[in-house]
Formats: sequence, structure tokens, C-alpha cells
Amino acid sequence: MDKVKKSDLVELKALNAPPQDVKEILAATMTLLGKENARDYRTAKRELGSSTFLKTLSTFDVDSVSVEAAKKANEYIQGITVESVRKVSGASVSMFCWVQDVISQTEQIVIDFRAT
Repeated sequence: MDKVKKSDLVELKALNAPPQDVKEILAATMTLLGKENARDYRTAKRELGSSTFLKTLSTFDVDSVSVEAAKKANEYIQGITVESVRKVSGASVSMFCWVQDVISQTEQIVIDFRAT
């Protein structure tokens, strides 16, 4: 899950008025990470600027995500596609893919658990 690059974070943090899709992707990211005020862009900006944020994403433990957080994050990104994200912010594509990966893995964990 190390698709997100430092240059992506720098570009995202520099956005003063990000497009709605970018806001939703960042809200989903913050939700999966368990951050308070996940929908507040200032929360995302603060996290994007953290010197450890990239490592947090690359070493993220998917098992730590609650089903509720995954559902909420999924709601935020409903209707968003890689193509639509690429049109508004190329830097957001990697974060969007990270969110999709985490949600997908969380869903798989639930499916595997129910199968046992």
C-alpha cells in the first residue's frame, strides 16, 4: 500500500480550495485512520503535513479499521472514479487508490470472518 508519494502529499496540502472529490477522498482517508473531525479539510491538511504521514499510510494495519469506519469512508467516495479524480487532481489518484484498497481489504476480512 505504498502508492502514495511525497509529491502527492505536498500537492494536496497546497490546495487552498480543493475540489469536492478531493475533499471526500481526504475525509475517507482521515476516517479510515480514525482521526477526529475527519470531514474537516484542516484536519487533513495537518495530517498531510506530518513528517510521519507517508509512513503511516505505507505501514497501515487494515485490521485496525472498524466495519463502521470502512462503510463511512465508502459512502464518502461513492460515485468517484479514478478517471473523475484524475480530471480534478492527479495527486489525489494515489490517495483514492489507497482508500479503495483499505476498504476492499476490510470488506474481505469481514467476508472471511463470516465464512468461518
